[in-house]
Amino acid sequence: MAKSEFLLKSLNFFKASSLLFGFAEPPRFIKKLDSSKLVKQHDSTTYECKIGGSPEIKVTWYKGETEIHPSEKYRMSFVDSVAVIEMHNLSVEDSGDYTCEAQNPAGSASIRFFTVKYLLLIAPPTFVKKLSDLTVVVGESIELQATVQGSQPISVLWLKDKGEIIRESDNLWISYSENIATMQIGNAEPTNAGKYICQIKNDAGVQECFAVLKVLGW
Repeated sequence: MAKSEFLLKSLNFFKASSLLFGFAEPPRFIKKLDSSKLVKQHDSTTYECKIGGSPEIKVTWYKGETEIHPSEKYRMSFVDSVAVIEMHNLSVEDSGDYTCEAQNPAGSASIRFFTVKYLLLIAPPTFVKKLSDLTVVVGESIELQATVQGSQPISVLWLKDKGEIIRESDNLWISYSENIATMQIGNAEPTNAGKYICQIKNDAGVQECFAVLKVLGW
């Protein structure tokens, strides 16, 4: 008998004997879950971990303390010692701690491997209140304002006409506070007339709205 064949048969005999005589190896995590993932709304993501130990190993997934069952949102598999959970069409409500638990018949032994999983979902920026067209007289003050929502941080950029970036000056101020984007002009001039664009952006997307400003002479 070749040496390699002898070793293989010996290994198989050892595994069978281990199960027969109660020497089953309890589960252990060879490859652990990732620490965290950042995903966008409606995206999909996958978590996996590799598990060692004597068969049969039962794998259970949890969100918090609640067991996860197969559904359109969750698909789970355990093949070749790799436990996988696929999560689809994610929403902000899916944020939380996800845990993989492994058990086998090694007496009463079981292992629950807790990894705190923060599934961070980013809501794209949207306008709750868009800019409104405005007509003023030369010398009057101007205020363009939009209310936004979405996951922070949100960056705000003001543009004019064909996309020229608007920057602050002695007569123009820009602010963004408590989800309100504001552009103010102290004294309107004819050159201020035009199309003003408010662009909001975060890691999940970008949105724009615009208003037309008319400046009338005396």
